Amino acid sequence: MYTLIGGRLISGLGSGIFSFALSLHVLDVSGSAFLFSVVLGFALIPGVLVNLFAGALVDKWNKKSIIIATDVLSALCIFLMLPLWTQFQESIPFIVLYSAFLSMIQALNNLAVLSIIPELVEEEKVNATNSILQVVNTLISFVGPMLGALCYAIFSMEFILILDAISFLAAGLLEITLKPIRVLAQAQSYGYWSEMKDGYQFLVKKPVLRLFIGLAIVINGLYMPLILLVIPFVSYEIMQVSSYQLSVIEAAWAIGGALGGIFIATQKNTIPYIQKLFYLLAIQAILILLWVLPEQLHFEHLKWAVCIFLSANLLIIGLLNVIQNVPLFSYIQLTIPDNLRGKVLGFVSVFMMVSTPVGMFLFGSFLQSFEWRYICLVSAIIILGLCVYANYSKTFLAFKMELSLSDKNQKHG
Repeated sequence: MYTLIGGRLISGLGSGIFSFALSLHVLDVSGSAFLFSVVLGFALIPGVLVNLFAGALVDKWNKKSIIIATDVLSALCIFLMLPLWTQFQESIPFIVLYSAFLSMIQALNNLAVLSIIPELVEEEKVNATNSILQVVNTLISFVGPMLGALCYAIFSMEFILILDAISFLAAGLLEITLKPIRVLAQAQSYGYWSEMKDGYQFLVKKPVLRLFIGLAIVINGLYMPLILLVIPFVSYEIMQVSSYQLSVIEAAWAIGGALGGIFIATQKNTIPYIQKLFYLLAIQAILILLWVLPEQLHFEHLKWAVCIFLSANLLIIGLLNVIQNVPLFSYIQLTIPDNLRGKVLGFVSVFMMVSTPVGMFLFGSFLQSFEWRYICLVSAIIILGLCVYANYSKTFLAFKMELSLSDKNQKHG
């Protein structure tokens, strides 16, 4: 487990440093927010395609070998790119193609990582492993941009490229020591499209998974734009906090997520958190409604008061979000058959990834046309309505009963 986490930390930090430095480079070269968004967008699209089509390959091939090979291949791609960088470093198409190709390799790596966890640790440690990975990802989201900005100011992009390549290579070498606790039988191959169809049919035949995925598509399309777009816009443009205060506000959500990951890692039994899933989500919707309080109570001119209020609010939202998501994701990991895990998780990732950029685009348009407080109000009401519907649906009630029986059997067993 710790070998996998160490590999994610090393390669993640290298990628975080490079990604942030590259974003600064693109802005310096182009001076265009639109071209910057193009680079970011094309870096996401290959990940969606890989998650959609690579699940069958992850299930068929040795997952440890995929993880090692993709990290080493990423390092080789960067080393091969170095001679071209000097000549094409100001070419946006070149940067787009490179970012897209590297994103495709790492999307395959990430899918293999998610799929191998139940093979590396005992069932009761899956939650803890996912929680620690959540903490690591949060750490990377903090430290990566800070180190990236520092490296960009001091070193050349060539040096940063080499640093990124070394991080991938080091992660790949470390991951050689991964030791699955069980060896899976080689899945019988009977055609790529037939295997992909099996993954899709598994989702279709599980009503509770259909419920979760359907809700996730809608809620992710509301929740993530609220956190990533509306809060920065309202804080900086409407309430006019400083850039430093904005960084504190944005960091609070990630800190809450890290604390949630640490908390879940200490819990031996996480079934109660799955059963209270929609209560936890409803609390987050209510907290979103509270974003209007600084204006309603007329203390928006007190910038530090706004900063402290929104930071505390987002810290709690981030905490509850991880407490809600990690146990559910771990449960889904464990319930998917070994020969279908990569395919099913690939489909789930696609659904989650697609709705967020669509929501970002819509919310960007809404902010130009409507009062921001109404956007928050309507979004929170929709989330609350979905929570009430889902919590009392026959599918979820049956699922909670199944969880209760499973919990009792484990305690008596």
